[in-house]
Amino acid sequence: MMNLKYSTALLIAFTAMAVFQCSPIESTGGTGTETVNTFARLPDGTPASGATAKIVATLSWIDSISSGSSPILWEGIADEDGRISFDISAEELTAPVNLQIDHEEGALLFPLESDMANLGDTVQLKTTSSLSGTVDISAGVPSRLLLSGSSYETGVDASGIFSFSNVAPGIYTVVTALKTASELYLSNSDSLTLSEDSATTGYEIPPPVNRLLIDNFESGVGPTSLSRIFPLLGWYVLSDSIYYLWNPTNKRWERGISGVIGNSPIYYDSIVTEGNTAFSVSTVLDRVSLMANALFGFSLKPVSDQGANLSTITSISLRASGKGVLRLRFESLGLDTVNSRLSHYTYPFVLADTMGTYTIPVDSLRILEPINDSASYPWEQESRNVLRIEFEFSTSENDRGDSLYCTIDDFYFNGVTISDLTAE
Repeated sequence: MMNLKYSTALLIAFTAMAVFQCSPIESTGGTGTETVNTFARLPDGTPASGATAKIVATLSWIDSISSGSSPILWEGIADEDGRISFDISAEELTAPVNLQIDHEEGALLFPLESDMANLGDTVQLKTTSSLSGTVDISAGVPSRLLLSGSSYETGVDASGIFSFSNVAPGIYTVVTALKTASELYLSNSDSLTLSEDSATTGYEIPPPVNRLLIDNFESGVGPTSLSRIFPLLGWYVLSDSIYYLWNPTNKRWERGISGVIGNSPIYYDSIVTEGNTAFSVSTVLDRVSLMANALFGFSLKPVSDQGANLSTITSISLRASGKGVLRLRFESLGLDTVNSRLSHYTYPFVLADTMGTYTIPVDSLRILEPINDSASYPWEQESRNVLRIEFEFSTSENDRGDSLYCTIDDFYFNGVTISDLTAE
């Protein structure tokens, strides 16, 4: 993968927009491919004759853009009845893909599951959106702008003015591609929603910054953002009695295996607060168990023994509210081998009833006892192999039997790029 000098998170989270009918999906059976037939309808219900249809690989989308290749796995044209038929291999469906359908009178961007279960035999296109504005050209005029997870792209004039037209409604980031003599630089805006039959004007794309959006939870289903792009970020909630983890491919929470050592429940949900979707977790710490605990967080590179390199991180920032004290924990590979439960780089912060912004510099993180030789695990070393980031309601800061809860939104790494997380 080509290094990306500037990046923030690419959010690829789209609302399902299909109109379901009753016919089953056809399968070729035993060939390793699925033959999918669906009929596209325009917003007025008539057949979307001549519409272009594409299967876009979302998990490898950023790699494709960086290498100059296409993220499109399949492309075809709807017939006079609006029928779209395509064969896609099981291998291509091991990672998330989007079905993009475009017609001059409507469009749709629709995430497909690995079993095609959420694609009915008829899909209804939406009235298209448009987006225009300016991009900061202080580092040079971009070679092109792209909407994440799709094939939509446009050019930029010498003044930095750009315009997208006839775009499927959805949630995107605008990705800026700047080609120099020797390298391709990518940067992107925060997520934006393009509503049906709307025109967004005056949108300003800021200059590139090393600020990585980990999650803003805007799917309304579960965690989003990086988990839809790289198979290295997996959210989970965990207590002494229960464990759930988010499956980004199947877009659902799944029960994990954990030993029952207490009775601290933990609840999680997507809620709407201040007009945005956020992630909410609540618990009551067991009054009796010596191992009482409750936390939520995410793992980095969960299928690898090597952690992510966060040596450039300067701070994290997030918006949060709730009741209780959360202890932020950076779990490193080195410290995890000493004690997997305690003594990682941590920082406590007190939650308030109203939503507020918390910024925690990494030089505020400390290793707690009982590590006797903390000098053997300097931050400069441990930050190169971070396995997990967790938010814990620990018994040392919270009363057992008390109702504790937290709502978080807009969680960022500051000073980190996508290439930092993907570097081997």
